[in-house]
Amino acid sequence: MRAAVFLENDRQLTVEAEDDPTPGAGQVVVKVHRRGICSSDLHMAEGHMISFAEGAIPGHEVSGEVVALGPGAQSVAVGEHVAVLPYVTCGRCVSCRTGDGMGCKQFSMFGSGPGGGCAEFVLTNPGWCVPLSRSVGFDAGALVEPLAVSLRAARVSRAGQGDRVLVLGAGPIGLAAA
Repeated sequence: MRAAVFLENDRQLTVEAEDDPTPGAGQVVVKVHRRGICSSDLHMAEGHMISFAEGAIPGHEVSGEVVALGPGAQSVAVGEHVAVLPYVTCGRCVSCRTGDGMGCKQFSMFGSGPGGGCAEFVLTNPGWCVPLSRSVGFDAGALVEPLAVSLRAARVSRAGQGDRVLVLGAGPIGLAAA
């Protein structure tokens, strides 16, 4: 597959040939149709506080089509259109089975290391695939991750109708929060 790979020495992306991902047990491969470019991608490319590692494939706002299922992968089907939350977990541990993927000891994010959305395919788990209605489309599907961030922030803040809040930033997350 082709992928945009980060080169640390000159802070550039270059298109490289990478191996196609092969799904392991409980994993799926998604053909990327759309990806967003997040401001965190830009900050990491510029080396603000944290940076991409050499050879990283950026991109964590992804939508596409399921093209392969590993053994035991359930809840998605080949051909299904999905938004992909940028996580990879084992899918088998107690944390994964109880819906707390962030507690998985094998938790990782794609888009800051190998396997990001600036590639033709991404490897993930079915639990991180959000089914998309065909009427939603891949463009809107790539916005699911930043919109989910806004929704979670609004819920955690417990701000209610009529409350005064300050939203800093007018990117997709800030606009959705407002």
